Amino acid sequence: MHDIVTRLLAERMVWVPMPELGDLLPEAAQQFKSCVLGNIPIEDIMTGKYELTGPDDLEAGDPDDGIIAKYPGKNDPSRKRHGVPPDSKVYMQYRLRTRAMLRTANLYQQVFDPFFDLMAKLRSLLDLRIEDMLDQLGRQCQELGRLQHNRERSVIRVMTYLEPRRDDSGLAGKYHTDRNDITLHLYDSVPGLMLKRTASELELVPTRPGFSLAFVSDRLASLTGIPAVLHGARDNGKRQVIVMFVHFHHADGA
Repeated sequence: MHDIVTRLLAERMVWVPMPELGDLLPEAAQQFKSCVLGNIPIEDIMTGKYELTGPDDLEAGDPDDGIIAKYPGKNDPSRKRHGVPPDSKVYMQYRLRTRAMLRTANLYQQVFDPFFDLMAKLRSLLDLRIEDMLDQLGRQCQELGRLQHNRERSVIRVMTYLEPRRDDSGLAGKYHTDRNDITLHLYDSVPGLMLKRTASELELVPTRPGFSLAFVSDRLASLTGIPAVLHGARDNGKRQVIVMFVHFHHADGA
């Protein structure tokens, strides 16, 4: 992990070997489609019925928990903020509390169990990796020595694109930086993640089974001065993606 963190701080991104995730990631993507989406009418998701708002959501009015759909003309919660139509996609925001929140809202079904059991296993494995990464960040950069993993806020997003965009941008998402500390791009069913290193330099990230691409996001950038990675996605229609947005907080709660 020492060399991995060294490269992350120097290059803003790094491939992290995660062989322990093995077949769990494509299985999670498939179970999201079969166990969850296969048992909920898409119309119910489009109406926002399965959107949840937790106590520490980052932005009021933009749900950060539950099952969320974005579709031009049907469910478009962030269009006013971004000024462009959304991608056609549906995704689960999985946190430690998500299953309990769905149960409290009387939205949980027993058929969801295989998916949520698998996600709990994935999360446990990822939490171990994140603790190792934090330990090395503190050893190599003194100002990061007090950071701790904010386990409640960190979220795994399991996402399925429903169809290609209806404009001619060729993108499944505009170029942006993420609001968290470190992003772990865990799984792509087909190559789609695009990195924008400079105004003219674009890089399509290949799929690498057994590896996760870790890159610097906004909050870690603000702490270190290392620029966050600007990225988007190539439009691949019915692509499946799993990403973890990792959040830290200081030991003193700041």
